[in-house]
Amino acid sequence: MKTKPLRYTPLLYPLIGLVSGIWLSTQWLPAWWLLLCGTVAASVGIGYGLQRHKRQWLIVGISSLLFLVGNSLLSLQRYHAQQIHMALSAAPMNITARVTDKEDWVVDKKQSLYLQIIDSNALLINAYYFPLQLLCYLPSKTTLAVGDTVRLEGVQIKRQQLPQSPTGSYQDYLMKEGIIGSIFLKKSALCQLVCHPATSLDRGVWTLRNSMYCGIRSLLQSITKDYYGLIFLGNKQQRHRNDLQTSFNYWGLAHYLARSGLHISLFIILWSFLLRFLPLPLLVKRLLLVFLCAVYGMLSWSSIPFARSLYVFLFIKLGEFFYQQTNYLHLLTLLCMAMLLFNPMYLFFLDFQLTFFLTFTLLICSPLCSGK
Repeated sequence: MKTKPLRYTPLLYPLIGLVSGIWLSTQWLPAWWLLLCGTVAASVGIGYGLQRHKRQWLIVGISSLLFLVGNSLLSLQRYHAQQIHMALSAAPMNITARVTDKEDWVVDKKQSLYLQIIDSNALLINAYYFPLQLLCYLPSKTTLAVGDTVRLEGVQIKRQQLPQSPTGSYQDYLMKEGIIGSIFLKKSALCQLVCHPATSLDRGVWTLRNSMYCGIRSLLQSITKDYYGLIFLGNKQQRHRNDLQTSFNYWGLAHYLARSGLHISLFIILWSFLLRFLPLPLLVKRLLLVFLCAVYGMLSWSSIPFARSLYVFLFIKLGEFFYQQTNYLHLLTLLCMAMLLFNPMYLFFLDFQLTFFLTFTLLICSPLCSGK
């Protein structure tokens, strides 16, 4: 079944309620007033809509309920971040964590590790609904691998205090990325290995991604390596990135260096064209295309615009597998709500705002421009 073009979906109203609740929680309005109005509207709308079978009232009730959810989620996220900040800034602490990712610096031989806290003497891990992740900077490369369990004793978590920016403070950016703080170790040996599992899915994916990345880079010239890493894989750790940024800014093409839905769209178009020459059933071709896109997303560095385009494409293909008609606007609205429920802080950053606002605008206005 093909994707059905529509410029309206009832899900837009619950999305507006969710966005309004998140945004108003940062304003001067008192929390008790917002919660009271939202509770009354949700109760009346859902109750009257179910009793009288009124669809409009039911939409109002659900929108008000999501307004309450959005307001509460961001308030809870900020409250937890404040509690974590107070605990981390109190005194040096002992941490047991699992390595979830590691990244080599392109300028020098330093390395950074992403650590998910498993146990700590200063934090009650089970009290938080989101994983606690640290960014650990090492002065030299380490043999620690993704999936390893490490122990850090007597470390001091550093919370950067930077001025406000147009898209929010640096603390808000850390909340968006799921990072609660940074550790700067003077010696790599201070990060001690506790357990190295024989098998690890995360380590396997990381090893495959980096081996393919380094293998292809070894076949390319210097400047082409940076183009390949930035545009095709979304890896921002490139040696000539600043020079490329300056050159692309001069010609007004800087947005091509940012990972967006355009990249996954070109990838899908290219493979769809190549698969036409294979004498395979249509279902097999669809499965191959989904598999290739999933592998491409898994073996590259993701971003919000890239994830938006990839997930909507996978949902559309899922509908085709079951011969169900899909609607792009419905899927985009559901994905936007799911991402905001997962992390309300996304709403205040430019990458989320641009990719969803522009896509919604194109979907709603294109039928009007075509006269449909």
